[in-house]
Amino acid sequence: MNGYYEVERKNEGNGRMKPTIRAFFFIILLSLNPLCLPAGSIDTNGSWSETIDASDLIAGAGSNVNSTYTSPGDQATVDITLTSGALDEWRVDVKKSDSTWHSSTHLYLRRSSDGTPGHIGATISGGTSYLEVTDIDQAFFSGSGDRLNVGIQLRLTGFSIQVPPGNYSTTVTLTFIDT
Repeated sequence: MNGYYEVERKNEGNGRMKPTIRAFFFIILLSLNPLCLPAGSIDTNGSWSETIDASDLIAGAGSNVNSTYTSPGDQATVDITLTSGALDEWRVDVKKSDSTWHSSTHLYLRRSSDGTPGHIGATISGGTSYLEVTDIDQAFFSGSGDRLNVGIQLRLTGFSIQVPPGNYSTTVTLTFIDT
């Protein structure tokens, strides 16, 4: 039977639905299942680059450079949309994927604003303290309902004259998890 129910029609022809009709009926039922509907979406916007040069020397030639650099508070923004309402709880996880990165340097981020609620009663919590971003997913912040324009701030640490000059690059990935 291939997982399909056979439906008997009374007083109509031979009484059995054709297999193509059964498959179509099954697909419609599956698409109406609430477990198959999108549970939310995350959209991010923003990037940041920092140039460290002679102007970053703490006390002129022969001295060290500033070790910490912080982006503006809304360097990136996050929109959580397509939730099923203010009672739909979710979490945002974060990780990074290095293209070229020096092992002495570290990337942190924090949620710098609550954004605006997209549903009456939508909530947001956590993520307001700097979190070191690693190559393993970790919980960043959570909430319920839609949230728009949530500000994200980044911080780089660990720079010194011991870090060779070069272009260092990483990609931060935020993942929406419907809880």
